[in-house]
Amino acid sequence: MIIKSITELEGKLEDKTVIVRVDFNIPVIEGKISDYTRIMSSLQSINYLQEQGAKIVLITHFGRPEGKTDPALSLAFLVPELTKILKRDVKFSYQHTGHEPKQIIESMKVGDILLLENIRFNKNEELNNKKFALDLAALGDFYINEAFSCSHRPHASIIGITAHLPSYAGFLFLNEVKNLTLILDDVKKQSLAIIGGKKVSTKLHILANLSQKMNKLAIVGAMANTFLKAKGYQVWKSFYENELLKEAKNILEKSKAEIILPDDFICISNKDTINWKLKNLSNIQQDDKIFDIGPNSAFLICQAIYNSEVVVWNGPLGVFEDKRFAFATDTIARFIGARTQAGAIKSIAGGGDTVSAINNSHSAEYFSYISTAGGAFIELLEGKNLPGLCLLIDES
Repeated sequence: MIIKSITELEGKLEDKTVIVRVDFNIPVIEGKISDYTRIMSSLQSINYLQEQGAKIVLITHFGRPEGKTDPALSLAFLVPELTKILKRDVKFSYQHTGHEPKQIIESMKVGDILLLENIRFNKNEELNNKKFALDLAALGDFYINEAFSCSHRPHASIIGITAHLPSYAGFLFLNEVKNLTLILDDVKKQSLAIIGGKKVSTKLHILANLSQKMNKLAIVGAMANTFLKAKGYQVWKSFYENELLKEAKNILEKSKAEIILPDDFICISNKDTINWKLKNLSNIQQDDKIFDIGPNSAFLICQAIYNSEVVVWNGPLGVFEDKRFAFATDTIARFIGARTQAGAIKSIAGGGDTVSAINNSHSAEYFSYISTAGGAFIELLEGKNLPGLCLLIDES
């Protein structure tokens, strides 16, 4: 798969206006940005466009305004932040299309940047309205998608605009695609997927897809309880989804991958909510609730990692936010990191909780790649085509 790259525009951008769809939907706590990762990850493309002599128009969303103007979700607060990071004045338009942004662009010099107001204030964004997409395109000469994390959305600023402008992928987008496809498409190698979290219902399509693609599939977290129940084991008061037992059994029966399920657990009893106990499947009692997998189960997954060449991880193994139940998640994170650092495996992880867990274990720097793509990463694991990606594939 060849993606049309931003580098194809070298020497063609002098005094041209380039519209860049970024994902600056960043975490803000009490009015302050708590994580600048998404902004910093887009700097390579922005700097490249400036070096090539372009004017830059940034489009992003923030929060979920649902097509209505919400002052609390305005992007005006980003202007001084971006000005400081980019070391250049950043202009701002409250309007997405029409006279206001066009006038600002006309007054801009080479390398100047315009940030448009939260694109999701306009209901036509999520509707992928054709006229709105055309009006957005009228602001520029070229379009760059630097928001792989949003490319599962069939929105105007993701797919509609590409019908009207020469369109290319930015460096961050290209890096995501390179790493994700490198691992997910390399089916000839010994591969392991570790899928965790609470609910099977949120990961059903991932499990169904990866059970057909990977050599081994470790199902962990509370969702493993549903699979254990489907196999006839008793999990008592531990969380499971009764309505998904049939689907879980179907995945178990039809899986081409060897499925690994935990067989020992860290439990808390209703009679003693402070002290945990190590239990196996045969001696979990009626008052027990499972909060983490046990050391034997963690060892089995480490064995699978050791014998693999490619490892994909999404979802924690237990309630890692509580240190009493972080053992398995920390162990797996560190072991994947160690095997990756040793050059024995390629590893990729994604999903908000997974990234937090890896950061908590201080092993993030050792993974081959940690995706920040969120929903797009999930849909890729589900085997879905991402509309924003498909439109940037070079068919020539």
